[in-house]
Amino acid sequence: MRSHFLTLISVLVLSMIGVGCVVSAPDVPQGSDQSVFEGRKVWTTFCSSCHGPSGNGGRGPSVQEIEKKYVNPEDVLLIISKGRNGMPAFEERLTKEEIESVYSYIREVL
Repeated sequence: MRSHFLTLISVLVLSMIGVGCVVSAPDVPQGSDQSVFEGRKVWTTFCSSCHGPSGNGGRGPSVQEIEKKYVNPEDVLLIISKGRNGMPAFEERLTKEEIESVYSYIREVL
């Protein structure tokens, strides 16, 4: 009986730790343009696996690193479209509007 109790407690504790580790992309503030909401969907689906849910980096650079290196918005949009340095091109997978919306999400939320 004691063994089952300790097992149950261990499973519960590990489950709680796992729930605390789940991170999602930051929410869009109320009143934001609809494109920012759409951009969050694109970010979560296509970008967060490399750049991190909150844009802090991972396999790919952080949003802050990108903003420091590329201050011209057209450069960032071109990189998202054409790819660069290990980043895949998204021009075949995303529409121009989706690329612009994910950039809006990056600028306004991340």
